[in-house]
Amino acid sequence: GYQADAVDMFYQDSIKPLEDAIAGTLTPEKLLEAFCEYATSNAIVVYARLVCSSHLQKEEDSFAPFLAVDGLTVKDFVHREVEPLDTEVEHLQILALT
Repeated sequence: GYQADAVDMFYQDSIKPLEDAIAGTLTPEKLLEAFCEYATSNAIVVYARLVCSSHLQKEEDSFAPFLAVDGLTVKDFVHREVEPLDTEVEHLQILALT
């Protein structure tokens, strides 16, 4: 697992602009600005990657057959391909998030 405080921090940084927009304290233009800020955009990406990683690991039996490399476990896959920010999202991650 992940440290709850770390996950919560990324969640809060991701959701705050949306909550402010819903509350009417953030205009659509300011919401777009917030999403373009480095810290906010990275928080959203990290949180999505953690959600994806957690779901892939929780549903390991469903996703393991889609791994193309023999001997690669879901845990290895998420540590190498899902969680790092400098990796591209592949079809398997998109499936996990839908």
